[in-house]
Amino acid sequence: MDLSVHSHPPMSIPLGIPLGFIDYGWWLSFWVVASFCAIALTMRLLRVAPHIAYPLALVIGLSVPGKWALVSTYPLSALLVALAWRMRARPVAGGLSYGLLGATRGIGLILLLYPLVHRQWKTIMVAVGTVLALLLIALAFEPTIIADFLTTSRDSITTNMQRDDLLTIGSFFRRWGLPEYLAWIIALVVALIAYLRKQELFWILNWLILAVSPIAWFHTIILGIPLMVVLWKSGRLGQVLVLITAAAAISQPVNPFTTLVFSTGWTVFIIASGIGIIACKIPRVALSDSRSSDQNVSAASGTT
Repeated sequence: MDLSVHSHPPMSIPLGIPLGFIDYGWWLSFWVVASFCAIALTMRLLRVAPHIAYPLALVIGLSVPGKWALVSTYPLSALLVALAWRMRARPVAGGLSYGLLGATRGIGLILLLYPLVHRQWKTIMVAVGTVLALLLIALAFEPTIIADFLTTSRDSITTNMQRDDLLTIGSFFRRWGLPEYLAWIIALVVALIAYLRKQELFWILNWLILAVSPIAWFHTIILGIPLMVVLWKSGRLGQVLVLITAAAAISQPVNPFTTLVFSTGWTVFIIASGIGIIACKIPRVALSDSRSSDQNVSAASGTT
């Protein structure tokens, strides 16, 4: 099976078309710089101070998972999560953020449950309209794109899910001879407990998306930056959980003779953040004013 086959949703293809007109060398340089900026902006959108966000983004970019992530779409997805949260009370900006996240990572559409629960119909319409518009553009360029995704791309995804360096909780269950769906059931139970404890639904859904994702590599941890920022701001327990996750992420062994990298970083992140969304203080906030809501979260966490 050719693992170079595009395995992302067909709606994501139009987003990369403009880059096709740029020389690959220039394109790659631009993407690395843009990814670094995306990591920094993700933290800034979540009200991390500039003197912390920018140096920390540089440190992340120089780490082993960070260097691999800079040439991936994970920093962009993390930025879209932060934008969706920051713009959650604004139908157009929020809807575009949800839509682009869902277009680049189909499982991200689960996050639309947040505006659905809050009856933000305009936000949902913009998000769905964004996904459909991108899909129509993809179909215009390649009419068989959906059929190809359901055959060739699906086979590529299936092959990826059998790789030894796959780091999802489900993949570990499968290696231990346990059914993979058991990991999804556990994730749903954790999310339900967090919801019953009146934790913020947006971050519960964000964690759930990451926990049930069928594909995760050692550099996927970059996608968890928004949630780790929220956990850090929640208090001492959250800070301890983030530090444990960071230590696991940067202490992975790298085999110089292969591209396969095995790490427990992603697994530690899912477990630590799962504990965090249950035990840390992440209170629900109102939608009336995103800016004042963010300030309420900071005040409730006792941090600035």
